[in-house]
Amino acid sequence: MDGLDLKIFQEELLLDYKLWPIYSKDGKLQKTFCNLGARQVAQFLGCKEFDDMNLTADLMFDVMTKNISKKWAPSTGANAQNYAYKGGLAFAAMTSYRMKEVHGHIASVTQDPLEGSGSLGHAVPFVCNIGRGDPTEDLQPRNDGTATRPNYICKSSQAFPVAFGEANYFIWL
Repeated sequence: MDGLDLKIFQEELLLDYKLWPIYSKDGKLQKTFCNLGARQVAQFLGCKEFDDMNLTADLMFDVMTKNISKKWAPSTGANAQNYAYKGGLAFAAMTSYRMKEVHGHIASVTQDPLEGSGSLGHAVPFVCNIGRGDPTEDLQPRNDGTATRPNYICKSSQAFPVAFGEANYFIWL
């Protein structure tokens, strides 16, 4: 497996309409699917530790930090990007407790080069951000009366609230 295979898989995942977030008619975020996106990327790269469909982003964070399998390692953003560039599995994640939200968030790191983050003051990796949808895109109506917008690749500092610091990074060995 190389970084190109991972990049193609992540780009295809972004197009999966079933993983696009659901918003109310008035634009309030109702449901996200970052955990399902993370699960699919993990499975694509041979990691079965997220196979339980009930794992939320917070529970996935626990799997990586508790490291019962001894296959997870905490990482820096730069190391996570380099690992993903070589076709390895790397995630950025933040718990709901830290974000002061109902749900945590998890996103796979892409092979794209690091880029400076003005809000964090250093270079950060890009992530395959399944969850909140691209804020530059207009909401699109769904058949059930809700709305959605496409997921997107962005800097980790855009995917996670920097008011609470930088996301945690993990690699699967």
